[in-house]
Amino acid sequence: MTQNKILHPAIIEMEEPLLEAADAPQKANENCENKNSQVRLHGAVIGFLTQLINISGTAIIAFRWGQNANVFSEHDCIWDQLLHFFVYMVSQVDLCLYFFMWVGLTAALTDRGIECWQHLLGGSHSSRSIFVMAVQFYAGVVIGSFLSWFSLDFALGLPAPVYPMVSVLFFGLLISYSMVWCFDMEEKVDEEEEDAHV
Repeated sequence: MTQNKILHPAIIEMEEPLLEAADAPQKANENCENKNSQVRLHGAVIGFLTQLINISGTAIIAFRWGQNANVFSEHDCIWDQLLHFFVYMVSQVDLCLYFFMWVGLTAALTDRGIECWQHLLGGSHSSRSIFVMAVQFYAGVVIGSFLSWFSLDFALGLPAPVYPMVSVLFFGLLISYSMVWCFDMEEKVDEEEEDAHV
């Protein structure tokens, strides 16, 4: 009886880590999917707001200074010119977003960039999971921009160019997921080269 009391806790301690180890791949996969969906949602919100700012800035410029107004042309006063310049710069925020997105995606293709992303994200993310997260963010931005563009046209009663908009959406998503496919192909080639050298 005393012997069972001594061994029983030891058996429980050994069984629990084994059960956790068996569930670890499934939990890691669920965690990765949750993280990707969160990143995609954040991208969609940022894409929506960025496109909204861009369209609003362009509309303000067209209403206040005219459709073909030049920022550096003569204005009534210096404050009017500074305001025009500020609104113009804010309306170009989508270009800044796309620039930084492509810098981030390109960085995820280099060893130093992966190290930087791993340091920023914390935890032990693989290079593929970091690259997939970046692509998911890009896909979210594309979807958010599409929704913003379409909803503004609908709200203002403008004829929404559905076919060009849907074409741009699918083209952006095709680019996004083909990047992951290319990344996987490159990793497979690298692994085959390493195996050949061994």
